[in-house]
Amino acid sequence: MTSSRISRTGGSQYGQALIVGVIIGLLLLAGGNYWRQYQIKRAETASLLYESLLTDLQQGKSDSVSAAATKLMQDYEATPYAGKSALLMARLRFDARMSLACATHLEWP
Repeated sequence: MTSSRISRTGGSQYGQALIVGVIIGLLLLAGGNYWRQYQIKRAETASLLYESLLTDLQQGKSDSVSAAATKLMQDYEATPYAGKSALLMARLRFDARMSLACATHLEWP
């Protein structure tokens, strides 16, 4: 066999695999970028919600504080704001002499 005949055979034999490999690599990169952007957006949303929680706390809006803290603990449990919200709610319950509710917040995952 001549070298040009071998390269044509090898090119057609491995060309499709190369194209599939490149496509899979691009899809993995796109998926990774999407996941990173998704995580950043969730963290930003949790941050804004926690900021509004603190503002409501300063203004004495206890119902809004409780609702925001509950949302953070349920929907954004993987962020540090959820843990901070649980501690804040525990302190508020302790100040209100609600020891059982305080313990529940302290035992939050």
